[in-house]
Amino acid sequence: MYEVDNKAAQYTAVGRRLMDLAWDTKATPDDATANMLSALGTKCVSVGIPFGAKYKDFTKGELKIINAMIKKEVDLFDLRL
Repeated sequence: MYEVDNKAAQYTAVGRRLMDLAWDTKATPDDATANMLSALGTKCVSVGIPFGAKYKDFTKGELKIINAMIKKEVDLFDLRL
């Protein structure tokens, strides 16, 4: 049986949110930003699966975006409780 660790699950959730943001015209003023969000989202979703991205494959800029999204999602989750 294959199990995904908690960190990979967080990356997957962030990746899905980034891909959703890529379609949002308020979040993406231009195509370049939308493409970057979509590509980063795809990379995040592939973490933890065979032949997917590894944690070391992310740049400092990408990690900054991911950590900001994780913090935002955690804050939203805390508000819902």
